Amino acid sequence: FSPGDVAQLEPQSLGLTIPVSGSVRPVLQAMVKSKVGGEISQVHVKEGERVAAGQVLVTIDANDLRARHDSQQAMLAETRARLDLARKNEQNNRQLLSRNFISQAAFDNAASSVAVAEANVQSAVSQAAITQRALNDAQIRAPFSGIIAKRAVNVGEKITPDSPVVILVDLSRMELEAPIPVSDIPSVRVGR
Repeated sequence: FSPGDVAQLEPQSLGLTIPVSGSVRPVLQAMVKSKVGGEISQVHVKEGERVAAGQVLVTIDANDLRARHDSQQAMLAETRARLDLARKNEQNNRQLLSRNFISQAAFDNAASSVAVAEANVQSAVSQAAITQRALNDAQIRAPFSGIIAKRAVNVGEKITPDSPVVILVDLSRMELEAPIPVSDIPSVRVGR
């Protein structure tokens, strides 16, 4: 045999190629929405811009929210002052009761005033926390790192809670969605 007639055998991997047509989309994508309503005062991003997790995307005018929060803080200070007064009255009434200068019913009334004042303070604390959260929500932040696929608002627009602001996508992980013939399904595996 001549050298051209002889072939040397070597191990080779045989691959099966299945042609598919489908769509590629990001695994992680989100339509970021507003939690509070108001007028858009600043838009910090453009379409196609890369953003980091926690980065401010849009700012809503917070003057009304700030005023509500300040009002709740004042209400909280008032309820705490009323609680202090109720505690002082209870303490004074306890001493008067020990000397039999007031009735048990009068003391119970003072003790009840303390319980009511404590409940009012708890309510005011909760209301202040709600207004603080609304104030914080006036800055809409990116929930994860990614790219702005679409911006739905502009400066000066009024939005309501749950209004779409931007669509954010993470292009670092993509998935393919495509139909595959039933006869080829046994040959398909992750990573191939």
